[in-house]
Amino acid sequence: MQYAGKYSLVSRVERVSDLLKRAGGLIGDAYSKGAFIKRESIKADTISQVLLDSLKKAGLSNESPTNVQNIALDIEQILKNPGSYYDLVLADKDEIVIPKVDNKVTIRGAVLRPVTISYHEGITMSECISSAGGITENARRNKAYVVYYNGRSKRTKTFGFFRFNPRIEPGSEVVLPEGAVRKDAITTILQYVTIFAQIGTSLATLQLLSK
Repeated sequence: MQYAGKYSLVSRVERVSDLLKRAGGLIGDAYSKGAFIKRESIKADTISQVLLDSLKKAGLSNESPTNVQNIALDIEQILKNPGSYYDLVLADKDEIVIPKVDNKVTIRGAVLRPVTISYHEGITMSECISSAGGITENARRNKAYVVYYNGRSKRTKTFGFFRFNPRIEPGSEVVLPEGAVRKDAITTILQYVTIFAQIGTSLATLQLLSK
C-alpha cells in the first residue's frame, strides 16, 4: 500500500476496502493476488496462559499466547464490489498483508527432486513436474494441487480420460501427493500366474501320492 502503517478502526464495520482507501491504494509492485489478513484467533488454554504469565514475571518470556490464522483476500473483487461478502469486516489487531510479486514457483512432494523455479506466463503443471525430474513411483498425479501465495489451493480435476490442472500463478507451490506404490499390470498378472502354477503343481503332487 502507498501509506503502509498502523491504522485505528474508525467503526465496528470498517472493511478491507475502507482501509485500502485510507492507505492510499496499492502501489505498482503490489501483488494483489497474494493478499491476506493475519488475524489472531483462539487464545491458548488456561494452563498455558498461567505458565506463560509466570515466565513473563520471571523475565524469561515476552511471547503472547495467541494463534494466528491467514485469511485469503480477493482484492480484485473487493475493489470492484466494496461492501460485498468479499470485502471482509476488519477486527482489532488485523494485519492486511499485500506482498510484492514473488516470481517463483516451488514443486514438492512425490517428485524426484523438489525444486524452486522461475515463474513465466502460461507455465504448466507438466513443466513444473519436468523441472523437478519427474514423479516418483508412488506419486498420485491425478491428486496434484496448487497452493497459492495467499493460502488458497486448487486441485487437479479429472473427467474420464481428461485431466484439468489448476492455473499456476507467481508464488505458487505445486504439490504432488504420495500414495501406495502401484504395481503395473504385467507384474500383477505374473504374480497370479505363479500362484496358480504353484497350486497346480501341489494338486498334481497330491494326485500322484494318492495313487
